[in-house]
Amino acid sequence: MLISSRLAHRSSSPSLVHLGRSIQPRVYSPLLIPKRDVKVPSVDLKKGMFVVNKGKLLEVQKTAHHRMGRGHAFMNVDMVDTVTGAKSSERFRAEEKIECAEVVSGKYTVKEYKGKNCILQEQNTFESITLDTNRFDPYTPYLREGQTFVISMHDGNPISIQWPRKVIAQVKSTRPAKKGASVTTSTKPAELTNGRTVKVPFHVEEGTWISVSIPEEEYTALASESDIKNGTQSSNEENEDDEEDDDEDDDDEEEDEEEDRKKK
Repeated sequence: MLISSRLAHRSSSPSLVHLGRSIQPRVYSPLLIPKRDVKVPSVDLKKGMFVVNKGKLLEVQKTAHHRMGRGHAFMNVDMVDTVTGAKSSERFRAEEKIECAEVVSGKYTVKEYKGKNCILQEQNTFESITLDTNRFDPYTPYLREGQTFVISMHDGNPISIQWPRKVIAQVKSTRPAKKGASVTTSTKPAELTNGRTVKVPFHVEEGTWISVSIPEEEYTALASESDIKNGTQSSNEENEDDEEDDDEDDDDEEEDEEEDRKKK
């Protein structure tokens, strides 16, 4: 069993790639359900939870509580298939029990990256897994040894990969730097050594290492020596602090919804 150093995330910033069929990356982090075959009332479903419905593993995107006059209350739940990426919306009775899936998240560091294989090691258990590099699409060109990813597992199979907030890359070619150019001046296109093209300030020269945001793929700053060594600018601690802020915002929203529900 994998051990996660942070079991519940609800950050909206990191980019997450589902390991299914040609799925575009989406942003979310999973919520761990500690036991298998746990069923909870539909009113307890929250964004980020995983459920099993009609034999499919789905991730909850949005929930809304409704009551039709004096009739029964029900929940509208928007979900996305973790395999195909297909979106769906289901209506459940408020008292209806929904099966939640066991999804375990762990932090994995890239130990070796050669050709189409990427070997990663879990930071707590030191368990190693090998993934095909196409599972990191569409950001595979930014893949480097030393990077840390949050990978979510279901029944021992990886279902999602959460990229770091920022990665580093080296400028291969760009127009010569303008004399006296500063960070506040306009930008110019720059081709990176990984084949990607981003806009950079005019003071950036060829050979310079820069920090690039994910998923926007935008220049954020010049990379430091430690950034170049680690392959990413944002630390895990910074990510967790931001995630805690997002958790607080989510809790506030839930309290507001509960108050509105009582008023009705």
